[in-house]
Amino acid sequence: MKYYVYILECADGSYYIGSTNDLEKRLHSHNYLKSGARYTKIRRPVIMKYNEVHKDRGHALSREAELKKLTREQKTILMKNTSNNHTAAMKTFSDRVVELALMVPAGKVTTYGLIARAAGGGSMASRSITGILGKAYKAGEKNIPFHRIVYSDGRAWFDSTHEAKRRALYKKEGIQLDKKGRIEDFRDKLFEFK
Repeated sequence: MKYYVYILECADGSYYIGSTNDLEKRLHSHNYLKSGARYTKIRRPVIMKYNEVHKDRGHALSREAELKKLTREQKTILMKNTSNNHTAAMKTFSDRVVELALMVPAGKVTTYGLIARAAGGGSMASRSITGILGKAYKAGEKNIPFHRIVYSDGRAWFDSTHEAKRRALYKKEGIQLDKKGRIEDFRDKLFEFK
């Protein structure tokens, strides 16, 4: 059975986060029934602004707790980076990560942490970005700009297999590296998701 984590926008502009196995029924409950959440009962009507699908209740509850820790600004960015149509917004965290990585323009870089946060993940989610993008690449998404994703201190990642190619890409895009492999003018080159 699929479970969903969702964000509602209440009549007073506040956000409510919950999880369910039936989105339509739950939205109806929030708007019309006495059994709806106490928070939304006094803030009706509510509008479904975002949701994502999970394979089971445990994953959904874990994700719900993660989303509740985000700031209002982070929640707004998460919703903005997905469709406003709640049935079309059912993307996995991995789908959002790939989508965000593809948004980084030439001549700019972003960090693993910025991608994780924009995709709706918590602080530990940045550790999974490389693996997610690697799987997407193996599945056929060949346009991932791996060289544009760097560590939070501006340090580029190199290994013996990819170093020459990545250095050539940096040079082509006008991104200078210092002797320690850090992006020069890192803050000026940083692409942040709005």
